[in-house]
Amino acid sequence: MKKQHIYRCSVLFVWLFAIQVQAQKESKTFRENFDVNKDVTVEVNTRHTDVEFETWDKNTVEVVATIVTDGISREEAEKYFKGWKFEATGNKNKVSVITRPGNVWMHYGMEMDSMDLSFVLPELPDIPEMPEIPTLSDIPVPPVPPMPPKVLDMTNLSFDYEAYRKDGDKYMEAWKEKWQKAFDEDFKKQMESWKEEMESHREKIMEEAKEIKIDREKMQEQTRKAREATKKIREKAAEARKKAIKNGKSVFYFYDNGKETEVNVKKRILIKMPKGAKLKINVRHGEVKLAENSENVRATLSHATLRAKSVDGRETSIETSYAPVLVQNWNGGKLQVNYVREVRLENVGNLELISNSSDVTVENLLHKGYIQGSFGKLQIDRIGDNFSRLDVVLDNTNAVIELPGSAFGVDLNGSNSEIVLPHRLKVSTSKEGNHTQMKGYHKKNDPEKQITLEARYSEVTFN
Repeated sequence: MKKQHIYRCSVLFVWLFAIQVQAQKESKTFRENFDVNKDVTVEVNTRHTDVEFETWDKNTVEVVATIVTDGISREEAEKYFKGWKFEATGNKNKVSVITRPGNVWMHYGMEMDSMDLSFVLPELPDIPEMPEIPTLSDIPVPPVPPMPPKVLDMTNLSFDYEAYRKDGDKYMEAWKEKWQKAFDEDFKKQMESWKEEMESHREKIMEEAKEIKIDREKMQEQTRKAREATKKIREKAAEARKKAIKNGKSVFYFYDNGKETEVNVKKRILIKMPKGAKLKINVRHGEVKLAENSENVRATLSHATLRAKSVDGRETSIETSYAPVLVQNWNGGKLQVNYVREVRLENVGNLELISNSSDVTVENLLHKGYIQGSFGKLQIDRIGDNFSRLDVVLDNTNAVIELPGSAFGVDLNGSNSEIVLPHRLKVSTSKEGNHTQMKGYHKKNDPEKQITLEARYSEVTFN
């Protein structure tokens, strides 16, 4: 019995060892070098790959691609290595790096290279159009009531009590006759006509008042519907973003002899390049880590986390979707984020940002910023005392902005929005319908330091 137990344990050990041998980590490295000019253009187009950039003082571009598999045998891994499409080509002016998955692999829940399964936002309800709010000059002024046809001279019709005591009924008869002559037939006809005009005038005023009341109630109903529609759109946008991010999980399957095997694959490309190189990046699924000082970067990223120490350059233009953006120093360029749960920019010198259904945090705005956001959140933790300008345009967005301690001017406009200001600001407020305008300053109106806001269906708090 004891021998049988030892035999079973031995068989189990051998079986587990065989599995470990068959399904172990396998890796392969590709390496290419190119002699280039110092301002070489490096183009990268990858799928399901982490890409890291480094700069050095050599006029050389070095590309090192490493692929590591876990969960399949060496023979199966070799099939994948041979099928994986990795290309690095170039000359002195341009180096291109391209990767595609091999034909024996399938990525569950993601697009194949030959298909376009870009995420589409679900159909959203239309926001009811707000009726134009009439100004005071547009509201019809009721006509002046018609005046009586003529004014009576009441001085000759006054009653003389002294004469009445003296002459009695004789004076009374004479006074009545004088009164009746004053109110002759012509005067009675004219007064009757005036009475009819007054009645018509009264009815017209009541009708116009009724119309104004109906318009006001209609406007209030439109506003209520618009707010309800806005709330639904926000909920749908948030749900769409969650689904998009959830669908971004990477699971690979290997098919061989009709069998399906789940595999962990790690693909990484390290690119070393001259400091003056220009980048053109197109990465779907993975992580992008830029060099320590990256200038004039053009990138389109999807489901690819972006990490950078420093981004600069007037030609910099980055658009990213469905994955975090983490930058220590954003000194210049354009950034567009779509459906991103975390956008964190630590120090911002000069920024042009467009945010769609994303949550953006700017920790420290040093100089100048233009931020346009819709259906998301915006937080600016600090604005430096030496800033020059901040322009914010918001649509269905909640924002919290910490104001600087230095002198500056403000021009804030909100439509169907709530704007909260600290008491230290001196502002004048004007309202017209659902639109509010606030103009003022802190300490003094410094034309070199201005903050502007255009908000629609948003809640904005300045501290």
